[in-house]
Amino acid sequence: MGRRSQYFVKKKLQLKIFLLLIMIAVIILVMVGADVILIKNNFFLGTRIVNNPKLKTIAMFVMVIINVSIIIGFPLTFTHKIAGPIYRLEIEMDRIGNGDLSHNIKLRKGDFLTEIAVSLNGMQGSMKDRLGNIKKAILEIYDEHYSDMNESEKEKLEYLKALVDDLIIVPEDALVVNDENDVEEDVV
Repeated sequence: MGRRSQYFVKKKLQLKIFLLLIMIAVIILVMVGADVILIKNNFFLGTRIVNNPKLKTIAMFVMVIINVSIIIGFPLTFTHKIAGPIYRLEIEMDRIGNGDLSHNIKLRKGDFLTEIAVSLNGMQGSMKDRLGNIKKAILEIYDEHYSDMNESEKEKLEYLKALVDDLIIVPEDALVVNDENDVEEDVV
């Protein structure tokens, strides 16, 4: 692969991630700056801690605990909105790869990569239709012509029938057409 010529390929997603990372960096900078100013001015939680080393140590410890929990909490929440959908998509793609086309991929509202889930659901729907038509045609051939076939043809048809029988395809009458926003609020 050559040199990258286009840095913004999914502008909305990249902007969202970029702004969240900038927000996290700004929050960390503000927290550290506030800590330095408060400790330098001997002030903590509304109490002056002038020349009391024990209080300064407690204040520093409390500030470190608060800062660490915020520094860990924001990125953890943020990365879960990416890692959770990736994990769900991996599971669902394995399921699809194993021939199970019986249900749609659902992510929580606000998660990243919902566009991919919607796209995969569309692809899966198209595969259901095509494979359903293939299965129907094979079954028609099986029902109408099996007794007229020679052994080699029967063997090939049996093989095709076994392949499509392994697929888990929702029957056409059970399919529900959803909006393009096939994303649910509390799944993942």
